[in-house]
Amino acid sequence: LALVMAEIEQPHPKRPRVEEITTNAKTTTPTTQLGDMSTLVARPQQRGTVGVKVRAVTNQFMLKIAPSTQFFQYEAVVKEKDARDNDPVGLTKNILQSVLSKTAKERFGNAKIAVFPPNLVISGTKLKDPETGEEADEIKLVVDVPKPNERRKREFDVHLRLTRSAPLWGDFYAEYNRSPQDKQNEMFAMRTSMNVIFHAGQRERALATKGPWHFTTTDSFQLSNMSTMLRSYTQAVVDSDMGMILTFGTSAGCFKKDMLLEDYLKLSLGRDFSEFQTDNPSPMATQKVDRFLRKEKIKCTFVHQTKRQREAETIKGLAFDETGRLMRVKDVFFLSQDAERLVKRMQRAAKEANNGERTDEISMDAIKAAFEALNEKNALKANPPPDSALASMFESLAGGSDKVDIKKMVDLIAPPISMVDYFKKAYNIDLIPEVPVFWTGSAKRKSFHYLMHAYMVAGQAKNKMDPRETDQMIRNTSQRPNQRCGLIAKLKKEAAYDTDQALMDFKIQVSPEPIIIRDARVLPIPVINVTERESVRGMKKAGDWDHRTNFYTPAKLQSWAILITDRRAFNGQAIESFIYHMKNCFLEKGISWTEPVLVEPVRGNAQCLEKEMIEFKEEAERKRGMPLELLVVFKGPDGANGVFYSEIKRVGDMVLGIPTTCCNASKALTRRSNFRFNFQYVKGVVLKINAKLGNLVLAMKGISKGLPHSINWAVSIPWRKACKTMVVGIDVSHPSPGSRQPSVLAVTAQMDAFGHRYLCRYKTCARRMEIGGVADDDFKVMIEGLIDDFAMITDGPPASILIFRDGVSESQFAHVKETEVQAFKDVAAKLTTEWKERLKGSVWSPKITYVVCQKRSQARFMPERDDTGRGSGNLSAGFVCDTGIVSKSLFDFYLISHAGLQGTSRPVHYIVLEDQMEYTADEIQGITYALCYGYSRCTKSIGCVTPIYYADKIAERVRMYYHESDDLMSDAGTVCSRASDEELPTRYVHANLRQSMFWA
Repeated sequence: LALVMAEIEQPHPKRPRVEEITTNAKTTTPTTQLGDMSTLVARPQQRGTVGVKVRAVTNQFMLKIAPSTQFFQYEAVVKEKDARDNDPVGLTKNILQSVLSKTAKERFGNAKIAVFPPNLVISGTKLKDPETGEEADEIKLVVDVPKPNERRKREFDVHLRLTRSAPLWGDFYAEYNRSPQDKQNEMFAMRTSMNVIFHAGQRERALATKGPWHFTTTDSFQLSNMSTMLRSYTQAVVDSDMGMILTFGTSAGCFKKDMLLEDYLKLSLGRDFSEFQTDNPSPMATQKVDRFLRKEKIKCTFVHQTKRQREAETIKGLAFDETGRLMRVKDVFFLSQDAERLVKRMQRAAKEANNGERTDEISMDAIKAAFEALNEKNALKANPPPDSALASMFESLAGGSDKVDIKKMVDLIAPPISMVDYFKKAYNIDLIPEVPVFWTGSAKRKSFHYLMHAYMVAGQAKNKMDPRETDQMIRNTSQRPNQRCGLIAKLKKEAAYDTDQALMDFKIQVSPEPIIIRDARVLPIPVINVTERESVRGMKKAGDWDHRTNFYTPAKLQSWAILITDRRAFNGQAIESFIYHMKNCFLEKGISWTEPVLVEPVRGNAQCLEKEMIEFKEEAERKRGMPLELLVVFKGPDGANGVFYSEIKRVGDMVLGIPTTCCNASKALTRRSNFRFNFQYVKGVVLKINAKLGNLVLAMKGISKGLPHSINWAVSIPWRKACKTMVVGIDVSHPSPGSRQPSVLAVTAQMDAFGHRYLCRYKTCARRMEIGGVADDDFKVMIEGLIDDFAMITDGPPASILIFRDGVSESQFAHVKETEVQAFKDVAAKLTTEWKERLKGSVWSPKITYVVCQKRSQARFMPERDDTGRGSGNLSAGFVCDTGIVSKSLFDFYLISHAGLQGTSRPVHYIVLEDQMEYTADEIQGITYALCYGYSRCTKSIGCVTPIYYADKIAERVRMYYHESDDLMSDAGTVCSRASDEELPTRYVHANLRQSMFWA
């Protein structure tokens, strides 16, 4: 689902992923897997006090729950009668949603029930068994579900099992207020039940539902001729200092328009299907269309079907015969209804004649018995052949034997009819015999369909948007805070909580007005050093500055080269302009200038790029007379999947061992002239070059003294802890849905006293696994390597380790603390033994603080007055909230650390799970905010702490080494063709780059 978050903001280096929409919306997580949440760090008594107080409006609303409300949680298991395996999830949703919800009052004695597919049922009272009329922990039902195109009903066994019962809400909440730390698991179960109730009421009201998101036609917008944008909203119940509150998040999604499939394929692929009607269509074009259909999974109805038959079917791809040849309409033959009935009846008769054992051969007597049974029921439309004709057919096939093959016999009795003849006879439709066909159904029972009769059904999410659709989506979803407030009010009104039957059944009311935070704060700006003696002065605003002096430690670049892959975009005049701006920028920043090596341009073909780059490197080094230190690549627009860019990075990182920087023509050249480079763009390139070569752009005052966690503010604060600290970032990054690329675990660690040099370790892990890929022996080896590097560079191991972890939901907090924090402790114990001489007999036991970063929180903060945020209307960078809407039991806070340029700024939710350093609220908030100023690619603060962003970029870079294009590189194609749940072997970068920030 191509969900584009409506909060498009800058200067985030990367748009948010859509695989994880909201941590609070994961309502189906079994509470038995939570672990003991009471072991997590409790909120300190003293809240933060540093900064200027501000007021902010949120997208959260107070809830009022009747004290007499109860929540009973049931698990539903559905199985079709006489079936071996459980029914698929889709059918389970159908049974739970359409049957149990609508018949709840009749089956369970007026019980209040909310259903959340696929297997969660919440009841306001303990359910009574319909047969006995008594309350029961387990209830078994038999449910009839008719299929739209079937006359008979299918019976299913529904087994409901009570998994959790709760006391009266009033009694529980009073006890929770007295001891919130000890009742976290119970509160999580309560919130799960409430989330189910909220979603159950909206599923029937929304136009379409995908996970926790409900789509509506309000403010819809046409993105292109084949897609439209629909607004969506989600709701999540959370507990807070103020009580139970509802977070109301908004978003948007891209959906396919309902249209003819032929037209959609033409618009998507830009191909006229007349080329497929030739005798020898292009294999590459055929493969492209087939891959597109298999990946998109388009649901269609067919114009020739009746309303009773018209049920959407999913297209699985183009049809090929056993030899791999593309099938056309003229190649498709199928049995008539009489023939299908004959096959089934003859198989049954042959089985009876063979003492109950299945066989594919039948005798003449069994054939006659089959015809007699069909004639009794008048099941055949055509008149059966006479006995003499049957005997003649039998003898022609038998060849002296007493049995014949059933299917061959049926082909003689009722010859297969061609697809062309059938449509002409049944629907009076003339088909073009040369048109290719596609198939639906299962691999064992395929149904073939005519391309020009398929009509796409409405409400299908589009998996991937093209650049034009993406641009339109950003323009229509980027809203100022005051506009977002209006959209939230409009969508909340459409949700109609006041008349929601599910909420009324459970006596839950939603406040009409959003919560206003009256004691939030804006933290002071950290002091940033651009040289050892000079700090950044005259910031335009918090989180944004102009770097006009030398870098803190300028790079010394002696040998570098420019590789041109697109001569049409980059001619000689453009290259001269680039070199001129680069020279001026190098000298301004204190970088020594050396003329680059220019070699004739390569062809720019991804398939042969590796060979050409190797030859280019050898020629450039021959001209320069020394090894290359940097390669700048001028490239044109990339392909649909970024193949060319990925191949440049793969070859540079793994084969050549040289840092690479790409310049894209569409961004680098000015709009006024296609021959001049944008100077601001060149300055950004120089920032990346300086970082890739291992040098500092700037330094944080206080960090430069070897105290990474003791950030000095413009306003003096008496910090009480001062020791050598290693800052670590951990992230598990997943590929987009449908991709065969692996998930990647990346770990970064700060390696210097300035807080700007980082090294990394990474490994591939099982796809879509967040925790399982981390807590293993390989993870400990990665940690050990980074601690070793830190000890070597800083002359000793760290006294404390500050860990930031991304991608962890609330249900995983306790498990993460038990596994990953323990992994750091195990490594410390191991290294103490190995470093016994270096430590002079002392035990090395670092203090560990572990902080989870939730970048995709649905909470939003907006100025109470629109003029408060000035330019973009957003709150100032440094906005922090640790009161009111934060958790009553956890040590958490919300932080907006960047200056939003457009849209509504998205805060990051930080939760402290382990705190052996015993930070105060002001200290951990100040450190976190300061670490957002260390990103080397721009002169702005970023939306999350730097080590997390670096870890995410590393994981993104590593996935480029496993590209999905089979014809790009044979080894990557082989790796990607494995099962999707396997852990792929890790491919490491060149040894020359392992001690550098090659990903910057």
